[in-house]
Amino acid sequence: MIGAKGDGASSVENRVLRARARGEISADAAFETLFQEYRRIVASWLALRVEGAAVDDLAQDVWLIFYNRFRRWEFGTEMESTEARPVLSFLFRTCQLVARGHQRLARSRKNESLADGDVKASADGPETLLRDLEAAKTLSLARRICP
Repeated sequence: MIGAKGDGASSVENRVLRARARGEISADAAFETLFQEYRRIVASWLALRVEGAAVDDLAQDVWLIFYNRFRRWEFGTEMESTEARPVLSFLFRTCQLVARGHQRLARSRKNESLADGDVKASADGPETLLRDLEAAKTLSLARRICP
């Protein structure tokens, strides 16, 4: 993990990207830190747009897309800004595209019958409350980062 010493008000993302650009950490270590920082945000953002059963699979798709992109990431001048959040912005755009693709696919399969074993999860309970709270925090952050 990347420490906060000497970086002032920089976000974890800024510190990781600067350390990666300087060659201080590997791409895999940087990815792991960014994954830990944003995994709940990605899942929450997707939970607002798709049915609950698909969230985990779609989140995995988002992270695979990001991992492939991050291996070729170009570290430009925006990395010097403590306000730039290129990773978070990329994740939000990727979530949007993955959710739209999933919804288009779901609409095209609307008339197919469900398998006998398929059961929808209950919308009640503490998990729903926690998911709603995370989603509210995620939307608030998204509005600040990507107006």
